[in-house]
Amino acid sequence: MITESMTTQLLQVIFLALTLTEQWEAAKHPFNASSAVEGWSTVFAMAALITSLILVLWLIAKHRRSEERFRHEIAGLTAYIDELQQESAELSQHASAEAFEEMPLGESQEPVAIQEG
Repeated sequence: MITESMTTQLLQVIFLALTLTEQWEAAKHPFNASSAVEGWSTVFAMAALITSLILVLWLIAKHRRSEERFRHEIAGLTAYIDELQQESAELSQHASAEAFEEMPLGESQEPVAIQEG
C-alpha cells in the first residue's frame, strides 16, 4: 500500500516536472535508446530472432517432406510385400496340386492297415 502510493506520487512529480513540450517528446519516443550500443544490440537481437525463426520454419518443412517421403516408401513396400505373399500362396497351391497329380493312382500317402485273415 505504501509502495503503491509512493510510486504514484513519484510518477506524478516527474510528470509535473516536465513541460508540455518535454511531455510530448517523451510520449512520441517511449523507447529511446540512451546509447548507440543499445540500438545496435536491439538490431542484432531482432536479426538473430528473425534468422532463428526462418531456420525453425525451414526445419519443420524439411521434416514434413522427409516424413511424407518415408510414408510413401512404406506404402510402396507394403503393397510389394502383399504381392509377394499372394504369389507365394499361389505357388504353394500350385506345387501341392502338382504333387497330388504326380502321385500314382494305387498309392496314397495314408498308412493302410494290413488285415490278417
